[in-house]
Amino acid sequence: MRRCKVRNCFLFADAWGTVSARRLINGGGRIEKTDGRVVSVLTPIGGVYDTASPPDGWVRKGARPGMRWNLDYVAAGDRLRYELEATVFGAQLMRVEGTDLTAMEIRYEGLLYTSFGSGSMPPTASRIATKLWYAPSLARLVRFEARGTRPQYA
Repeated sequence: MRRCKVRNCFLFADAWGTVSARRLINGGGRIEKTDGRVVSVLTPIGGVYDTASPPDGWVRKGARPGMRWNLDYVAAGDRLRYELEATVFGAQLMRVEGTDLTAMEIRYEGLLYTSFGSGSMPPTASRIATKLWYAPSLARLVRFEARGTRPQYA
């Protein structure tokens, strides 16, 4: 493992010698590819941001205002199934730690399900809604909000 020139980025080589860059967050508790796709979530201390993260990350490559897409996935962090619709809204100026940044607002709304029908109990659904702000200049989320209820386990 070698360090990249980007903050919190390391180069890893697999058993075949293929080298790829990974971003380590929270001491390696969350590992992402440099394009934001999630590799693993070992210690989800970021709440819904970590546990519900889509497999390819929260922001679709090339996202721009007006775009919409649907997701249906089982999250690596909490093993719950998510059915979400994403909508990209216009860019806005935000101040983050004293720096002005242009960020796009992206909203996800939909359902999350308990373990999908395992055993004799059918899956139960709950509503979830998230709002996030993505700064293209940093290629990072700069703010994340989520609301909803977790499904009740019987």
